[in-house]
Amino acid sequence: YQIPKRRFSGFYQTDLDLVLRELGRRSVVVTGVVTNICVRSTCHDAFFLGYQVIVPRDCVRATGPREQESTLWDIETHFGTVTESDQIIAKL
Repeated sequence: YQIPKRRFSGFYQTDLDLVLRELGRRSVVVTGVVTNICVRSTCHDAFFLGYQVIVPRDCVRATGPREQESTLWDIETHFGTVTESDQIIAKL
């Protein structure tokens, strides 16, 4: 599936939630840039829509190291799990 993203969050004014629900998915792995803007926004929306949120720390990048660590801390503390991509792949 290709779902064009129009704003910071992959869920905002897109069919992402509809497609995931039709596929029966209950968790999302969020990757990309920029961690402290787009990744965070997508994680927030996913969490509030009821998804289990997983972020592989080695597959996201922020505008700087301080922003990277504080955003990953925020996501892990409030919205989901932060892990490494190899741990996610091992569970597939």
